[in-house]
Amino acid sequence: TSFEDQEVFLIDLTNVHYISSTGVGVLLELKKLFNKNVGIILSPANESVYSVISSLCLTTYIPIYETIEKFLSIKT
Repeated sequence: TSFEDQEVFLIDLTNVHYISSTGVGVLLELKKLFNKNVGIILSPANESVYSVISSLCLTTYIPIYETIEKFLSIKT
């Protein structure tokens, strides 16, 4: 199935500078709802959010992209 035929949920955390355990739980629930079709846009400047996500090994579960364009180029 092509990317255009699939439902995708893209989470833009570019302007998020803090994520709590509740926020992490929401990300995991969204991943369950959308199965493989979840991506996170996370600017490299958001080191604190990335640190939380990576320390919980979520980067192996939910892919992280630096820009929307990068996400789209990989998914199409």
